[in-house]
Amino acid sequence: MYNLFTTILGSIFIIISMHRLFYISDNDKLNETNHMQINPLFSNIIILAQLVIGYLLITNTSNTLVLQISLIGIILSSILMLFHNYDNILKTYKEIWTYQPTAMSFSLHLLYIFIIVILLYSN
Repeated sequence: MYNLFTTILGSIFIIISMHRLFYISDNDKLNETNHMQINPLFSNIIILAQLVIGYLLITNTSNTLVLQISLIGIILSSILMLFHNYDNILKTYKEIWTYQPTAMSFSLHLLYIFIIVILLYSN
């Protein structure tokens, strides 16, 4: 089950990086880095990191280390986002707990489903 989960997670990382690379506009990438108040060049680093992490997870290469690095990156990004955008985040908190017609609400509820399925079938 662990290998299946890491393969799925790796695929998600690669899909996200491809989405960032080909679909998200330069202006959206700039807005993202501005929200965290980091250098816009980090947008390209994020894409590269997601590609590498996805590949390493799919190929079962040092999964524990890769997951730890991913976790650190996500935590640091979340802290930066929260620190620099607390008021805006507080205004939209209801998307997390209720069904709203937003991509964020839909994505979070898919994530909840994914986690529940993993918990049900992990034994």
